[in-house]
Amino acid sequence: MHIVLVILDLRVGGAERDLCRVASFLVKDYKVTLVTLIAPKQKNSFYPLDPMVNLVQLDLMRSLKDTLGFWRRIKELWLRPFCILRYRAALKCLHPDVVISYLTKANILTLFATRGLSVPVIVSERIDPAYHRLGFFHPLWDFIRLCTYRWAFRVTVQTQDALHYFSKHFPKRLMVIPNSVVKPYCAVIINPTVQHIVTTGRLCFQKGQETLLQAFSLIQTNHPTLQLSIYGEGHYRAYLEHMIHEKGLHNHVFLPGMVANVQEVLLQADLFVFPSRYEGFPNALCEAMAVGVPVIASNCSGNTTVVQDGVDGLLFPIGDVQALTQKMEFLIENFDERQRLSQNARYLPERFSENLNHQLWKEVITKAIRFASSEKC
Repeated sequence: MHIVLVILDLRVGGAERDLCRVASFLVKDYKVTLVTLIAPKQKNSFYPLDPMVNLVQLDLMRSLKDTLGFWRRIKELWLRPFCILRYRAALKCLHPDVVISYLTKANILTLFATRGLSVPVIVSERIDPAYHRLGFFHPLWDFIRLCTYRWAFRVTVQTQDALHYFSKHFPKRLMVIPNSVVKPYCAVIINPTVQHIVTTGRLCFQKGQETLLQAFSLIQTNHPTLQLSIYGEGHYRAYLEHMIHEKGLHNHVFLPGMVANVQEVLLQADLFVFPSRYEGFPNALCEAMAVGVPVIASNCSGNTTVVQDGVDGLLFPIGDVQALTQKMEFLIENFDERQRLSQNARYLPERFSENLNHQLWKEVITKAIRFASSEKC
């Protein structure tokens, strides 16, 4: 059986990493092709990918490269039908038995491209659709998503929050498949004093790093040796740099950019803060908890799926600087509490095991193959 996995590209991100993991797992039992719809600058995936996986990198958006701003958006809509036709032709050449697509825009394109091909399509929604905006034409994209997702064999989501959003539209097509959390090779050592606070993620509105910066500026005067590192890249870099300069924190707050080995960074952290406005399944938060870094996270969708407040981490209201400041001060001053949270957080890989993730994917793929066989009969 031939499984084709689809995503826009293989840049740095939680969806991209999870897709590479799923591909590397499925290739043990199926022929697997991973298709990207946008050709990247680098030929290989940022994340490890089994060499048995066939990687096909299309470039459906190449005619948009020289167009900027508003006209790029208009041209994107104008050229979309031609992209779908080219994508459809590529899929016909691959002869897939099942297609699995990740991320909303790739999902919509895939459902249009496979219409009438008698190939079951499983789409995976990777963010909370109640909060995530799909771009300049968001209302249109949202309407198209709800219409096209009815064509999918299954719509997989990562959390109950996302399931609830779609449940009134196509309840029988939904399935929850949370990401797996890999057990780390070692755990962090909890130091008596907190010297280094860390967060990781794209520098963007969704991740809410400015909330952390404001809270850090309030506690830093009481802890002059304290440092904060915000790992990641994104269009918010200039905004965050301005905040750091404005608050006089350039000797205490650092933006090191992306890092290939996140575990090495986390093992040097004393506290991990994750102030997102919304999430799908927060991989960065899971990685920190898995190695035992004490965590404080916003109580947004996604985070509440992972963190059991007061058991293996602390939650604070989204965007509440004062509440975050109090939680940070509390953990900085309480070594025993940090140890307790750290110990409990290390059980996260058991709650979201690779075995569970693999079992759920094989279950939905098996059902899709049986459905396709029955349709042919």
